[in-house]
Order: sequence, then structure tokens, then C-alpha cells
Amino acid sequence: MTRTARWQDWTAFALGLWLAVSPWIVGYESDHAARQFHASWFSRLNLVIALDTGHLKALRRLARTPQEAAKVRLLRSYDPAAGDDLDVPDPYYGGTDGFEECLEMVEAASEGLLAEVREQVEVEAV
Repeated sequence: MTRTARWQDWTAFALGLWLAVSPWIVGYESDHAARQFHASWFSRLNLVIALDTGHLKALRRLARTPQEAAKVRLLRSYDPAAGDDLDVPDPYYGGTDGFEECLEMVEAASEGLLAEVREQVEVEAV
């Protein structure tokens, strides 16, 4: 796989994550639809992002090896200001404010996530 193809994969992943929580916020539009994760995807992914510890545990249980399980990370682990609570709460029952709070969490973590992705792409390119 070329460096450009890897970068496009990572970019598509990051964009999909961003759009997953943003359709309810003014200024963002998306036709993103959630899909159930399949264990077979681990072999083609370098990183799997979970939004809360429940999903983190469920995704790690799907992993067939410790190496696959290690690919699963919480999104907010990329936000140095997140503190100990790394869960992004489900905003569905919280009204507009809940969606805005979740978007703020995603935006705060996205910078660190993108920095990590860029670093990994650079390492793989060498």
C-alpha cells in the first residue's frame, strides 16, 4: 500500500469519526451511517477508536489476538485535557446541549488523534 493510500485510509477514518457525532450540530452536514464492527476488519486497520469504555471492552473482546486488542483506543485518550473520564457520553437523550458537548469532546481529541496518525504514516513511509 502506498503512503498516499494509507493517508487516505486514515483521513477517511478520522472524517467518518468526526461526522458520526456532528449531524445534529449547526454547520455540519453528513450522510454518515453507523455500521457494526466486524472482527475481520482488524487485519486491515491500524487503529480502532471507541467512544466509551463499554465499546472499548466490546471491541477488544472481538479481537482474536492481543495485537488486535491493542489497536483499540478511546478517542479521548488523545486529549491531554480529558482527565480520568475518557468516555464520550451518548448524547441521544440529552437534547442539543448533549450533542454540542460531545462535539466539543471529539474536536478536542481530534487534534491529538490526527497528530498520532500523521506520526504513524511518517514512520511507515520510512
